[in-house]
Amino acid sequence: MGDGPLSGARSVEGLRHRVGSLARVGALLVLAVTLLAPPAVAEPTVTGLAPNAEPLDDALGRVLDSGELVMAVRADAAPFSAELETTPGAFDGYSVDLCRRVVDAIARDAGRDVAIRYLPVSAQDRFEVLRQGQATLLCEATTVTLDRPITEKVDFSLLTFIAGGSYLFNRNGPPNFDDLDAGKIGAVAGTTASEGLRDAEERKYIEGNARRDFADYPEALIALEAGEIDVLLGDRLILQRILEDPKNGLEGTFDIADRYLSYEPYALALPLNEPRLQRAVNGVLAELYRSGDISQLVNQHFTLRELPPRLNAMFKIMALP
Repeated sequence: MGDGPLSGARSVEGLRHRVGSLARVGALLVLAVTLLAPPAVAEPTVTGLAPNAEPLDDALGRVLDSGELVMAVRADAAPFSAELETTPGAFDGYSVDLCRRVVDAIARDAGRDVAIRYLPVSAQDRFEVLRQGQATLLCEATTVTLDRPITEKVDFSLLTFIAGGSYLFNRNGPPNFDDLDAGKIGAVAGTTASEGLRDAEERKYIEGNARRDFADYPEALIALEAGEIDVLLGDRLILQRILEDPKNGLEGTFDIADRYLSYEPYALALPLNEPRLQRAVNGVLAELYRSGDISQLVNQHFTLRELPPRLNAMFKIMALP
C-alpha cells in the first residue's frame, strides 16, 4: 500500500508543507535581523550638515533660512581679495574663492540654494561687520593672532596661507629700515603692520611721530609717491602686487625689501561662538587640503615665486580628519 497513488500524494503534500514552513521561518528570521540591526547612519558630509535638516537659530541656520551668505571682502588686498576692474561690485582672489567653495559645500550638503552677496569692507571695519551680524565670513588677507579672538571678538578657521610683513621704499631714500627719519613710516590702519608700529612707538623703538596710518593702500601709495613717507609697511605679497601693477607706475622708482619684519598666518574670520559654521568652514578647508584640490586655487592665484617654501607642509598639518 505504501507505493500506491495515495501515498505519493501524501508525500508531495508533506513536502509542500515543509517548504512552506521553511519559507515562513526564513521570513521571520529576515524580519528579526532587520528589527535588531542598528539604524542606517548617513555618510558624514564635508560640512557636517545633514541633508534637508531644519535650520537652527545660529549663523549657519540664518544662512540656510535666508538662502544668502554675506561675504565681507576688501578691494585692495590682491591676490587674496580685490574688486574686479571690469565688473564693479564683483570680487575675486584666493580667499574669496575659498569662501565660494564653503558656500557651494553648504548648499550641496544642506540640499538648499545659497546665494552670495559681497559686502566691501576696510581693514578698520572688517571685524565689526562680523560682530554686528552684517556678514557671515571675512574673506581677505586676515592674520590670525593669539589676541584677536579676544580683542576683536571673532573666531578663525584653519590656516589658509602663510605670509610675512615687509615694506615698499623709495630707491632714493634711506637704504636701511633702521635709518628712517621720524614721521616717515606708513601703514594701513587696522592691519598687523599698523599694530606693530603702534607697539614699537609705545616701547620707544621709534619716535612718537614716526608712524602714519592710512585708510587703505591706494591712499598710502599717494603719500609714498609724494614723499610724505619713506616706506610703506604691509603684507609682502600685497605690496609685491602693488609694486608690479603697471597702473601704479612704481617700478624703477620704488622697490620692495627682501627683509621680512613679521610672520603673518592667514585664515578666514567668522563670528564668535558659531561652532556649526566653524565646523562647516573647517570641513571644506580640510577636505581641500587632504584631496590636494587646494593646488588648483593656489596655482590660479599665485606665481611660483610668490609661494612660501613651507606652504605645502602647512596644508598637510591643517588637513584635520
